[in-house]
Amino acid sequence: MLAHTGSCLAEIGREIPRAEALLLEAQSMADRLGLEASDILFGLGCVRRYQGEVEEARSLLRQGWQMAQRLQDHWRECTCLMNLVMLELEVGQFALALDYCSELIQVSAQMGEGSEAPHAAALDALTRYLLQEKNAAESLERSRQVLKRIDSPRMLAYIQTLAAAWDLQQGNLNQAITRAEEALEAAQEVDNPNELTLAWVVAIQANRQLGNLDRAKQHVVELKTRLKGQPLSDRAQQS
Repeated sequence: MLAHTGSCLAEIGREIPRAEALLLEAQSMADRLGLEASDILFGLGCVRRYQGEVEEARSLLRQGWQMAQRLQDHWRECTCLMNLVMLELEVGQFALALDYCSELIQVSAQMGEGSEAPHAAALDALTRYLLQEKNAAESLERSRQVLKRIDSPRMLAYIQTLAAAWDLQQGNLNQAITRAEEALEAAQEVDNPNELTLAWVVAIQANRQLGNLDRAKQHVVELKTRLKGQPLSDRAQQS
């Protein structure tokens, strides 16, 4: 239960010090009892991803995935793989992310009618968009519509923020603003300070580059007011 609670907090990026403490306590107890729990590996992998410890996060998430595979625990396979995909996207390892997407799509297909398969498809479409594959934009748009239909604001905020940051980098400023503002709206639904920060930063940069200085300044004021004193992930702080 300690491992499960800690991993749930870590996955959504909330109360990270508490999540880490719970997971380390669970790990200590499991070591004394000679037990293994994929939730510990997964949860600590999410904590290290939040903290910007990329290599350790990658190793822990891979171990969690491999343990879940051995146990034929498809749900935990999915959670580990989703976080591996997102980690590799965030550090620019798009080809590696695509390999994990292939695994994720296969596992999620065995999960019935939950959100796992649409989330897997959305991450796959995003990865192909960042790799500039043909027709990837159309696939990403279809996934965007599906995520809205199944009411999945957290994943919608994630894919739109990364796609917006890519559009900004490519000079597609109006598209970057459209995506970033939709991501911002979705992140506000789940009140996630990290996704809010990342979406706001893209919106600020794109508006500034387009000369929309009043809009950019408005976003800066909103960001400072909304997020004052909020703990942020390493990635959000760097952004």
